[in-house]
Amino acid sequence: MKQKRSSALAIEIWPITLPPEEPIWADADYELSDRPITRLHVHQCLELGCCHGGHGVFMIGDQVRTFATGDVVIIPAGEPHFARSAPGTSSRWTWIYLDPARLIPPGALDPGWLETAGLRGAGFAQVFAAATHPALAQAIIRLAEEIAADAPGRGAMLRTLVAQILIHAQRQRAARRPEEAGARAPDFGRLAPALQILVRDYARPLLMGELARLCGLSEPQFRRVFRQTMGCAPLAYQHDLRVRTAAALLRGTAKSVLEISLETGFESVSSLQRAFQARLGASPRAWRQSGA
Repeated sequence: MKQKRSSALAIEIWPITLPPEEPIWADADYELSDRPITRLHVHQCLELGCCHGGHGVFMIGDQVRTFATGDVVIIPAGEPHFARSAPGTSSRWTWIYLDPARLIPPGALDPGWLETAGLRGAGFAQVFAAATHPALAQAIIRLAEEIAADAPGRGAMLRTLVAQILIHAQRQRAARRPEEAGARAPDFGRLAPALQILVRDYARPLLMGELARLCGLSEPQFRRVFRQTMGCAPLAYQHDLRVRTAAALLRGTAKSVLEISLETGFESVSSLQRAFQARLGASPRAWRQSGA
C-alpha cells in the first residue's frame, strides 16, 4: 500500500510481526547501505535503533538528520522514515521493534509514559548522540543486549529497560520549549524538496534560487524559513553534511584526503582541514587514525 506526500516521496507500510507472548524483536548486526533515499516507510510499532559504526543521514518525516557511531534513534509508530549511510560506505545497526503498551503490564507504568504518538514530528529530536544523552543511549544498547542474551529474569529486565527508555524519551519531548516546537513544526513540509536536494547533491555548489523555487518561496523567504526551521542557514546545513560525509569516507574507505575533499565538495585539502578542525576538533588524518 502506498500513498503520496507533499515531498513527492512514496510512503510504504512495512508491517512488523511481533511475538504475541512478548511483543519485542531485534534485528541485530544490520548493515545499512548507501543507496539513495527514494521512498519512506512506516511501521505499526515503536522502532529503536543503535548505530554501532558508520555515518549517514536519516530522513524522518520532513526532517533530515545526520547520524554517527554511538547514536541511538527513537521512531514512533506511523512516523515515515528512511536512512542511508554516507556515499561509498555502510553502517552497522541493531533495530528493535516493540509494542510498549502490550509489553508493560497494566498499572506498571503511568499510561502517559506509554503514549508515543507525541514523539512524532518536529517537537522531538528522534536521533540522539551518546555523548549528550548517555542514559538514553545506554538503555537502548542494554535492551539490545538483553534481547540477545536470553538470561534468567529476561522478561522483567526487558520491561524495566523499556520503561526507562520511554521515560527518557518523554522527558526529552517535554524539555523542548513549546514555542520552539510550535514555530518549527509547520515549515518542515515546505522545506522538504530542498532538504532532499541538499542530502542528495550536497557536494555541488548551493543554488539558493533553485532551492527556493522548489519550495515555492522567494529567496529571502526561503532563507528565513530555513533558519527558523533548521536552526541554521542553508549554507551551514550543507557544510555540516559535507563534513559528516567526509568523516564517514575517512573511516570507511581507503581514499586519500585529497580524493575525499574533492568528492565532498571542498575546493582543496586545506579547506577540508579547516572545516574538520572547526567542526570535529581534529585534522582529517588525525580523525582517520583515531578510529573513535
